[in-house]
Amino acid sequence: FRSQVALKSVEAGACIINDISAGHRDDNMLKTVSELSVPYIMMHSRGTSKTMQQHTDYNDLLKDILFYFSERIAKARELGIIDLIIDPGFGFA
Repeated sequence: FRSQVALKSVEAGACIINDISAGHRDDNMLKTVSELSVPYIMMHSRGTSKTMQQHTDYNDLLKDILFYFSERIAKARELGIIDLIIDPGFGFA
């Protein structure tokens, strides 16, 4: 979930970025992914590793997840990210 780690990883030979925050924890992540032109896995999560177990209540699980990803995908598309993989983040709140 850190854009600098993603950048250094691709420079070292990685060919995909797996971001457990879908760009929420680092404002530069989506821009970095766009510039690197590699496939991007965006995961749904709530809170941090220390707080996620307190964020497990949803009004409407499917609706909330769809809204989360529709917003994140739109942002990624605005920046030119084409290759997206969606991870619902089972176990991450």
